[in-house]
Amino acid sequence: VTADVNGYLHTSFVTNPQVFGVNGWDGTNADFCEADPRFIARVGNSGWDKPGAGAHTIDGGKSWTKWDYDLMASLGGYLQVAVSCKKQPTGVPVMVVVGRGSAVKRSTDGGAHWTDAIGLPAGTMNRGMFSPSQALASDRVNGQAFLYWSEEGNRGRLYRSADGGASWTRVLEIPFTSDRGSDTYWLRPSPGLAGDCWLSLDRGDDPASGLYHLTQNGSVATRVSRVQRARMLGTGRPVAFPTVPALFIVGRANGDPSEALYSSVDEGKSWTKIYDQDVNRQGALTEIMAIQGDRQVRGRVYTATGGRGVWVGETVFTTVLAVHF
Repeated sequence: VTADVNGYLHTSFVTNPQVFGVNGWDGTNADFCEADPRFIARVGNSGWDKPGAGAHTIDGGKSWTKWDYDLMASLGGYLQVAVSCKKQPTGVPVMVVVGRGSAVKRSTDGGAHWTDAIGLPAGTMNRGMFSPSQALASDRVNGQAFLYWSEEGNRGRLYRSADGGASWTRVLEIPFTSDRGSDTYWLRPSPGLAGDCWLSLDRGDDPASGLYHLTQNGSVATRVSRVQRARMLGTGRPVAFPTVPALFIVGRANGDPSEALYSSVDEGKSWTKIYDQDVNRQGALTEIMAIQGDRQVRGRVYTATGGRGVWVGETVFTTVLAVHF
């Protein structure tokens, strides 16, 4: 998804992608169903700084069904979405959405109707177009589980739903030294592991800044000691261990003085610098707005930029082979 032109359907590295949907939408977020990756939900704004909008596809992006305009507009724009990893007996997954300053809502019928979630604070998601983060996510194994990161004053709280987003319970709290919001935060459930998640917090000099491994359904947070800053976070296909996702961050690790792109294949115990702006000088790390590893190809990582397209990095374990611009 992208601003201005909504988004693209990429099927090849060498041919131009197809623009999907209606131009003029500002796409802000998307998610898919693990059991059927052809089911994708995407959300955003109906125009620059305008109310929210959403749609889903059941054919991998070839055609889209728009959701109710008035209801999406009531969510305040800059929406985020999470899709359950499994389908319901009706054949559709659960979808959960939240907009900037709005309550969280869920749909069980493909976006035709939406109901309020119970147990979550309203209005704590305050991300905009130029402050990308991920507050809402679905467990990638448990089809009933969703997670929501909420920053409330001088603390951050993780909420979990065990009933398809209908009701939520606070499972974790991380104290901050101030009540200012994080510059970025990224909630990334581990593919293939139920109840396992990673959380990055970029809060400047706040001791809470860094990368956390969340286990036991999000109730236990272990800070990764070798990461000093994690501005962006992504997961990818396991490399060294079958159930351990590859991790990718834009930030600082190993005590390095400057920002770089790093990967880890051992749950954050060690980190390899795979792109150093000071050495490569091909693209500014500050332009990266999101990062995510490939789920099928080991060592492949994608970075979304603020207007320079998608960069694709190819690695063999921890050695970079090429970066495509």
